[in-house]
Amino acid sequence: MIGSSNKNIILCILLFFLLSQFSMGFTIEDHEQQILSTRTWIVDNEGDGDFTTIQEAIDNAESGDIIQVYSGHYNEKLVVNRNSLIIEGKDYELGRGGDNGKPVIDGNGEGTVVSILGEKVTITGFIISNSGSSPEYAGIEIYDNYQTISGNIIASNANGITIHSSSKKNTILDNDIAGNINGMLLNGSRNNEISWNDIRGSSIGIKIYSSTYNIFANNTIEDNNYGVYSSLSTYNDFINNTLSNNIMGFFLNRSTITTIKENIISGNGYGIYLNYSSTGNTISDNVIENNNDVGIKIDGSSGNTLLRNILRDNSIGVKIESSTYNTLGNNELNGNNYGISLNQSSVTTITDNTITESNRGITINIGKDNIISRNTISSTLFGESILLIEASHNSVSKNTISGAGVSLYYSNDNTVSSNTIDNALNGIYFNNSCNNTITSNVISNSNFDGIYLGILCSGNAIYHNNFLNNQLNAHDKGNNTWDNGYPSGGNYWSDYSGDDNYHGPNQDQSGSDGIGDIPYLIPGDNNKDHYPLMNKWGAPEKPTTPNGQTTVKPGKTYYYSTSTTDPNGDKIQYGWDWDGDKLVDDWTRFYDSGEKITTSHVWDQQGTYTIYVKAKDIQGAESEWSDPLPVSVPINHLSIFKLLSNEYPMFKIFLLFRS
Repeated sequence: MIGSSNKNIILCILLFFLLSQFSMGFTIEDHEQQILSTRTWIVDNEGDGDFTTIQEAIDNAESGDIIQVYSGHYNEKLVVNRNSLIIEGKDYELGRGGDNGKPVIDGNGEGTVVSILGEKVTITGFIISNSGSSPEYAGIEIYDNYQTISGNIIASNANGITIHSSSKKNTILDNDIAGNINGMLLNGSRNNEISWNDIRGSSIGIKIYSSTYNIFANNTIEDNNYGVYSSLSTYNDFINNTLSNNIMGFFLNRSTITTIKENIISGNGYGIYLNYSSTGNTISDNVIENNNDVGIKIDGSSGNTLLRNILRDNSIGVKIESSTYNTLGNNELNGNNYGISLNQSSVTTITDNTITESNRGITINIGKDNIISRNTISSTLFGESILLIEASHNSVSKNTISGAGVSLYYSNDNTVSSNTIDNALNGIYFNNSCNNTITSNVISNSNFDGIYLGILCSGNAIYHNNFLNNQLNAHDKGNNTWDNGYPSGGNYWSDYSGDDNYHGPNQDQSGSDGIGDIPYLIPGDNNKDHYPLMNKWGAPEKPTTPNGQTTVKPGKTYYYSTSTTDPNGDKIQYGWDWDGDKLVDDWTRFYDSGEKITTSHVWDQQGTYTIYVKAKDIQGAESEWSDPLPVSVPINHLSIFKLLSNEYPMFKIFLLFRS
């Protein structure tokens, strides 16, 4: 039975709980809302309302009031120093007079037309024009937070709308902003949403300075000198806007971590221009077309990512100058004169792009350590699909190329490997280029030479390529190496007529070895392939997806199997990646081509993992990675108890006490 004193204690606890819940639900904002008035004031310039001027209404209003302004011309400069006002224009006459259309607030060419000093102000339904011409003036200046500016025409001002550093979280919606020096200026402001506005006919459509975390969406920005000009700004998002007929669409100067996504950018001089240390920006899923100069230009800026954009019918699709560590992936470039052009840029990754109907597909001029891989490039016959000029230490691999080939001018120490080049003028063309490695390519149906090396080309290594049905498979006027020694071998030549009855470094021992018994002579200057291949060279096929358990326990051994074949019948070893980073963790021994193999692995920690596997033959040719197999290692309850016992000794005592 509960005593009276205990009952009192329980009642006090319940009362405290109820009061705390009530106080939590009743906020300061609720209290503020209760004391707001809801009076509506009428403004009509012909005297049919409460006031003939808007400023009189503002001065007499209280927080929460509504000011309705009827059609007419109001020569005023407004200062809105109240909170939570709604100032709305009515586009018809209230009583006497013949006014119609949105009410006009005219600054008479002096100062700022509307200055908002309070917070949570809404201004909608006006024509706001004719501020002073000095750059510190505007149609609307915003100094406080949470304003809504919507449905206005803002024209012929120095700045259409200026949002200052003291202001944040404003909504600028569905305005027609035209003929201002700057359509919008964000000066140190953040967390604003600017959407569905039409901004045109200005020197700069949207100017952003030192501003962060703003969203610009669904705006139409056209016929400006600069559509968007961003300086020293970060973490801004531009999504689903249309920028057209500007001299410069987007211009970013020292602006970082900006997202430009799903916009239509057309008919400008430059579509997007990243300038001077604009780093870490993402440009993705845009349609960038018919720009007179460049679709996307990156100048002096690093670490930017260009993904899944469609760039078509620009003079140059993408141009990168004096920049490093940029990435271009899965873009479609069609009908540009130059697809992708790099000048004095390094460590650029260009992968999985499709480039068609260009005079030059990808150009690297004075660049190094760039990667061009897995692209599909179709260029005009007398152009170049890939062109290297004074370039070094670049990798060109696994591309599918047609119409025009790969050309190297004054370029050294590059690797061109595992490409498929078909129906080009010359498959690969060298001019004054040395010490490059050309390996594992398939070069077919060239109109002139499968590969051509000029007189000043030396020290290049050409081996393990397939030369198929070219007008002339090879032409070498320099001093270069055409095989990788014995038994690795040289190249496969579709017009080789020798036999394979012997083996050995001198091909003088009875028995075949897949290498021709006599060298293949290279026209030009007495070069030869000493060990021509009798069968086409090729890397192993992609291995089958690893097969095995997908939900496993830590500390237990599990087995996984795969297989593949090698086109030359070479033995194969398998490289396993157990953590999904596409780096080989374990190589197996060599197995016969086509043999199903099994290997084991133990996971030590819980988590989610991805298994990949690749194959490598005895010649060193590697396949691509297999498709992934996801593996889950669920958390072990016993492991949780061990962890808690080790970290918290009292937990162990508690368990002992319970037992």
